[in-house]
Amino acid sequence: MNTRTASIGREGILEVAETLFMERGYQAVSIRDIAQACGVTNAALYYHFPNKVALFREVLDQHATRLSNQMRAAGKEQDDHKSQLVAMLSEYAHLASGPRSAMFSLRREAKDLDRKEMHAQGKQLMLSMLAPLEEVFEDAIELGELESLGKDTSPAALLTGMLHALMMHRKACDFDTLSEEDLKMTVDILWKGMQS
Repeated sequence: MNTRTASIGREGILEVAETLFMERGYQAVSIRDIAQACGVTNAALYYHFPNKVALFREVLDQHATRLSNQMRAAGKEQDDHKSQLVAMLSEYAHLASGPRSAMFSLRREAKDLDRKEMHAQGKQLMLSMLAPLEEVFEDAIELGELESLGKDTSPAALLTGMLHALMMHRKACDFDTLSEEDLKMTVDILWKGMQS
């Protein structure tokens, strides 16, 4: 057993698999491809993951967790709720427009997942990514800074929806990225609409 095989482990396999899925797409990557890129045998990979679908699910979960953690870390550096939302939205926008943005759209390509399973996976990923924003909104509502939109309306979903619409508009107008002012404006529009 070479040193690479002994040291790659579960996290290393996930990292390599994510890179390969991003570069080639879900359908084009085999378990053998991932094992070879990791420098391990297929059996070593199957020790950690029973099949390609399970590995892909774990890659998506890790991707969403990483984004949530980055968003929370960005928010913690800010003093007030609006600034927290802007910082978190900046992290979200960076992912949504960056090279790893295709990761979540790959879910649609994973034909091995049945429709119900894909829907459940997509819902879980979305909730995981929206959670940091929801926490800030909930805190602001609890402190009386904002009014609730009701139990069936997610301010975080509205905020990210507004962001995606603005990103599509900017892209259509040949702007590469959103500015800090764009992010502040997006947060400010929703914030003003929710103020008590």
